[in-house]
Amino acid sequence: MNKGKLIQVMGSVFDAKFMSTGIPAVYNAVEVQGDFGTGRTSLWGEVQQHLGDGKVRIIALGSTFGLRRGMDVMDTGSPLTVRSASRRSAGCLICSERRLTNEVPLRRR
Repeated sequence: MNKGKLIQVMGSVFDAKFMSTGIPAVYNAVEVQGDFGTGRTSLWGEVQQHLGDGKVRIIALGSTFGLRRGMDVMDTGSPLTVRSASRRSAGCLICSERRLTNEVPLRRR
């Protein structure tokens, strides 16, 4: 896993700088761990754009409240994945906080 530093936060998007040899691929998942005002937790994001000079733009999959410049950003080395927990959850929408958003599976056409 490559490690970078958070350099800028703009709403639900943030930028990170990695070593030029270890830039995460577009669509890779990244994780920022820290204290975001509600205790120690993680924020997941997805790389959306390479900005050059080792910088990447990342879309956050949760609140960016409490993010600060200089926090460590870890590249997972792979895209986001969602595991189906059970047959009951198959076809349901799942929010980034890992809760089911509907009780009835979506109808297939």
